[in-house]
Amino acid sequence: MIFISYRKDDVQSVVDFLAEKLKRNFGQTAVFKDDRDIRAGESWAERIKEELLASDVLLAVIGDKWLTMLDEHGKRRIDNDKDWVRQEICTALEANKPVIVILVNDAKMPTTEGLPGDCRLQDLPQRQYLRLRSGRDSESDIQQIVVELARVVHQNATKSSHYHVVAFDLDGTLVRGQKPFSWKQIWDFLGYTDNIRKLGAQKYLKGEWTHQEWCTWACKMFRQKGLTRASLCELGKSMRTVANLRETLVGLKEAGLVLGLISGGIDVFLTEAIPDAFELFDHIYINRLQFDTNGIISGVLANSFDFEGKVDALHDICTHSGCSIEQAVFVGEGFNDMAVLRQAGLSIAFSPVSEGIADVAIVLDQWDLALLPPLLTF
Repeated sequence: MIFISYRKDDVQSVVDFLAEKLKRNFGQTAVFKDDRDIRAGESWAERIKEELLASDVLLAVIGDKWLTMLDEHGKRRIDNDKDWVRQEICTALEANKPVIVILVNDAKMPTTEGLPGDCRLQDLPQRQYLRLRSGRDSESDIQQIVVELARVVHQNATKSSHYHVVAFDLDGTLVRGQKPFSWKQIWDFLGYTDNIRKLGAQKYLKGEWTHQEWCTWACKMFRQKGLTRASLCELGKSMRTVANLRETLVGLKEAGLVLGLISGGIDVFLTEAIPDAFELFDHIYINRLQFDTNGIISGVLANSFDFEGKVDALHDICTHSGCSIEQAVFVGEGFNDMAVLRQAGLSIAFSPVSEGIADVAIVLDQWDLALLPPLLTF
């Protein structure tokens, strides 16, 4: 959990903004700040201490009035040993909690000379700090804070266990087209309505069809429209890949990690968008389309590793790699990734389109794979 320490009269609106952003990335219950997260009737002091000691990291949000604010006697609040901000930070430091200072706009890091000399606050100037600016810079600053928090939180959680496997979803995670999913891209390209497309999906989700039966039905519908491999390849060329894809994947492999791709998508789109996919990934689970001698779609070898099946695929990769699923990372963003995001040791989502993802994964709003390595402990 992330504990936010701040002075209300100094940076209240900034902290409200920061907390909402962090809740989107880490989940609604992963962020604590005292003004809204303590229920009526609770002991304020006890709840603060309880949440603080249970936290993974403390954010000390400092504005330009943080050090100089006065109490009702005209004395600096920070010099009073009963000052709650002072107590929160000192308690975290004494408990050896990670403390990250967030300097708001042009606020400066307090110096040791400006801090009380009779407590652990003297250690604060030696701590890491990040800056949170208002205006157009705020989003990039928030992203930097998210990445650093994720690294600290998961470094604490995995001190005795490094990650060995990193597996990815394809559609929406590594590759994006005009539609969120590759199958929908084809349905729309061929002019089918959503009502027709959803007939097969509903039968599968109700358990009336297997995954193979669902995909086979879809391919029969595609064949009726004369779908060719050539037209699929053209569709695939229009897809964009996540920033820093190859550099990041190569770096992860060089660090000794096993890479997997677990997708309910389509192999033709994979090889068009990422031609060297079978070199970059050690394990690939994806639906493989079949074509007749005229290049018209004739069938599909469907994988069963979609939805809950993605958990089985990740277990399979971990078994081959000699590690547990707790030592695996999964990167996905769709509703069909929910099951595996819940099971992986570390779950990450880039700009998810489905509700509930933030409750089971760290959300990164910037579509850049270079943000991934800092979250991993090698």
